[in-house]
Amino acid sequence: MMVGFSITSFAQKTVSGQVLEKETNMPLIGVTILVKNSTKGATTDFDGNYIINGVTDADILVFSYLGYKTQEVLVGGQNTIIVSLETDAEEMDEVVITALNIQRDKESLGYSVSQVSAEEVNVAKENNVMNSLSGKVSGLQITQANTGVDGSSRILLRGVTTINGSNRPLVVVDGIPITGDAGGGSQWGGVDRGDALSDINPDDVESISVLKGAGAAAAYGSLGMHGVILVTTKSGGKKKGIGVSLNSSFTFTEVALTPDLQNEYGTGAFGDFSPVGGDGRPILDYPFSWSWGPKMEGQAYTNWLGKSDSFTSHGNPYEQFYQNGYSASNSVAFEGQSEKGSFRISITDENARGINADNTLAKQTFNIRGKSYLTDNFSIDGKMTYLTSKVKNRPALAEDGANTALQLSLMPRDIRLTDVKNNTINANGEEIKWNLDNTFNNPYWSQDNVKNIDEKDRFQGIISANWDIAHNFKVTGKTGMDYILYDYINYAARGSQFQSNGLGNFGHDSGKSRVWNSDVLATYNTNISDVRMTLSLGSSYRNEYSSYVNISGNDAKVPNLHRISNYKNSYSSEGTSEKGVYSFYGLGQFSYRGFLYFDATLRNDNSSALPKENNSYWYHSENMSLLFSKLFGIESNTFNKGKLRGSYAVVGNDTSPYRTQAVYNVDQTVTLPYTVGSIPSSLPSFDLRPETSESWEVGAELGFFNNRLQLDFTYYETKTKDQIMAVPISGASGYASKVINAGVIANKGYEFQLNAVPLEFDGFSWDLGFNFTKSNSTVESLNDGLESITLNSLNAVSVEARPGEEFGSIYGYDFLRDNFGRKLITNDGFAQKGERVKLGSITPDWYGGITNKFRYKNFSISTLITIQEGGEFYSYGRAYRMFFGTDARSLEGRETGIVVDGINEHTGFVNETPAPAMLTHYSDILTNEVATNQILDASNVKFKELVLTYDFPSSLVKNSFIQSGSISAIGRNLFYFYNAAGDIDPEAGYSSGPTGTALEHSSLPSTRSYGLNLKINF
Repeated sequence: MMVGFSITSFAQKTVSGQVLEKETNMPLIGVTILVKNSTKGATTDFDGNYIINGVTDADILVFSYLGYKTQEVLVGGQNTIIVSLETDAEEMDEVVITALNIQRDKESLGYSVSQVSAEEVNVAKENNVMNSLSGKVSGLQITQANTGVDGSSRILLRGVTTINGSNRPLVVVDGIPITGDAGGGSQWGGVDRGDALSDINPDDVESISVLKGAGAAAAYGSLGMHGVILVTTKSGGKKKGIGVSLNSSFTFTEVALTPDLQNEYGTGAFGDFSPVGGDGRPILDYPFSWSWGPKMEGQAYTNWLGKSDSFTSHGNPYEQFYQNGYSASNSVAFEGQSEKGSFRISITDENARGINADNTLAKQTFNIRGKSYLTDNFSIDGKMTYLTSKVKNRPALAEDGANTALQLSLMPRDIRLTDVKNNTINANGEEIKWNLDNTFNNPYWSQDNVKNIDEKDRFQGIISANWDIAHNFKVTGKTGMDYILYDYINYAARGSQFQSNGLGNFGHDSGKSRVWNSDVLATYNTNISDVRMTLSLGSSYRNEYSSYVNISGNDAKVPNLHRISNYKNSYSSEGTSEKGVYSFYGLGQFSYRGFLYFDATLRNDNSSALPKENNSYWYHSENMSLLFSKLFGIESNTFNKGKLRGSYAVVGNDTSPYRTQAVYNVDQTVTLPYTVGSIPSSLPSFDLRPETSESWEVGAELGFFNNRLQLDFTYYETKTKDQIMAVPISGASGYASKVINAGVIANKGYEFQLNAVPLEFDGFSWDLGFNFTKSNSTVESLNDGLESITLNSLNAVSVEARPGEEFGSIYGYDFLRDNFGRKLITNDGFAQKGERVKLGSITPDWYGGITNKFRYKNFSISTLITIQEGGEFYSYGRAYRMFFGTDARSLEGRETGIVVDGINEHTGFVNETPAPAMLTHYSDILTNEVATNQILDASNVKFKELVLTYDFPSSLVKNSFIQSGSISAIGRNLFYFYNAAGDIDPEAGYSSGPTGTALEHSSLPSTRSYGLNLKINF
């Protein structure tokens, strides 16, 4: 009898069944079924079915699937076992998308990853989805300049790791890297034509993962050197049939912050009115077109048009000139799932108008995605996105004569803006201004006569295939293309001296770019005793191609005909660029008993942009995670999670193409009978090597009170050497610079993230989040004999990289001082020009954000406050306003003169000699180019986001065709709790490059927005 029992217990048989989702009763695909304590197992097919051979009645089957609670079932006498898996909210929060779009349990990762949900980017949305991440992720710094609708954003992840590079993290959409270069103007003007990141449709986003360190991003090779932002888009519903969702939002935009202007003194100089010429109009040449005239007390005078008027102030010209803008977005999506696949189709229409009346955006996005299971173990997934956009009249920036903010900020304080609007051209068609300076425009003339149209068509196509060759071996292949066509036209009418000496001008830039990525990845996983292994081998190829044609002309023959054939003088240029990178890589993931994890990657890149002997380079990463709370069995309701992690990585980086070859340009000439050629300004390098970045990080994750309190801490260090940069060389060589490998930059910092649920009872909950980042980048060395590299400049101020100093040091002229730091004042009471010194740094001491979400039944309130402590920037806009006399700070000493704090350079006694206020500012700012007083503290605390949401209760919609819905009141960039710079936005630069926040020049006013968002699911 005992023998019979033994034979029955160990008799092998076949067990089959199905795995369903408990909530929907839909089959789950790809569920792992393992016989406990063995390597025997299977995975479910498209219909959720499985078959396992060689099973005994004593065996226990373990059903596991990411995002669902693991379930164990004793076989017993069953031949058919049907299991319903329940979703695990806590585990869902811990499943993150990592490099190469691989889903991983966050507990297993040895590096820092943050994930942001769709709700956080598609409710209080922005045209550029990246702006919605600001303040929500530790280590991620995003600043949005005031450059009009669809402008670009400055993005840094863990600070600066290369001296001359973009330092922008790689953005990957559904596994395909896309381009995302910085945009903006220069100190001399231009417009911000946006960046590719603004083309990501917030309504299509499912989640965003931020891979912060090289260890997390090493699988992407040199592209991921500065970190990676992974965007996963929506792919279809879980239920059978077709679902429809609508998302509609409308927000108003209004001027929020403008410079403080004085309202006491008007046109003139030295306290007197401007002299009147023979034509009866004041002679408004410098300095008599400034606001250093008499006090405005309503007295009669001759205004700038030569008419009798009352000498008085007329309010804030910013508030009168700029208007309220708006942004409207409407999206409809259809999605569903059947027995053989899933699909999602969405159409989004966006329209926006900036605070400049003619600055508008029209954008349409069409997206289709589908997945099909051709067999039980072979599936394909494809996506196509087509976007078309048109932006009209992007605002001119910085020193551009058409910059309306520059004109308004310097306009004498007695000028009535309606007079400016009604007097833009004279009888000869020439521009009318209030001054004789030909580098400025009448703002209304600019608005009417300086135009640009920026059109873009973008296509993104992705197709991937997944073949489950066996339950533990699969191959995935993917190819995708990002194709952009752009067409940019800008023109200015005749009549303004600033615009080609009154001749008018025209420019037409068109081009295309294509980035094609293809990769294949084979993955094998197995168990050996208590060790679980996943091994992958892959290869990829990336091809980048771009071409452009630029034409320009001036001296229009016929008014209002903006074609190159209508311009007497014309010029053209064209070019192409191409680069290819082949890559081979391997990945290994090992786990031991669910508490010890180890990952490793090894990758080789071969870049066409480097010399043949140096174009192949290797790098690697190793990551480890230890869940000590599981190891030591110390988990409880009070302390439920304890994890230590560490990561080490070495990555390489190449450069842009054609920096290793000598080339010549053929120049256009209209007067010479022979061909003229020129060499580029930078001497190429024939032995260029790849950059190398070495980094490591350690961190800890702790969970308390059933994860109601979670802490995450990271310390990291990165050192990048062999920097590829163009360093200055002697002009006698015929070149201005040479491309070399030189310089070392070190970066280190701390990150801290806290998430808590302080209160939760009777339908009420309060979620609290806080993140903190401190990051510093130090330039350890440059090329031998090189003292500094200028990274950016404005007037006499420059942002520099200097050995031994932090990246982004701001240099300019200080006042002449004695050994005790006291200003040396002349007998006439004026300060003097001193040495060129470090005046500040763009690097903040730290930055972070505070999030709160209060929910009571169907109501919720979410807030976001962003914080930056420290960091400086230079405001040339304020400098201008000071010596023009329009700034409120220029009121000091108008009647009595200014007694400059310092000592007389001859006597050594404290200075008591007053100097005229106008001449003091003119001397300090314009003549001596002293920048000290215009270096401003960038510290600020901003109320960044407010969302009030009402979710429609099920009782309201249960008898209708609506399944769910919500309506939200939203606000963005509402106000500053604290702003050390006072009346200037510390983010108000004119470029989104790595040093873009260091320089401000007469920026557009900062704005706030508020509106409604409606979501309905059918």
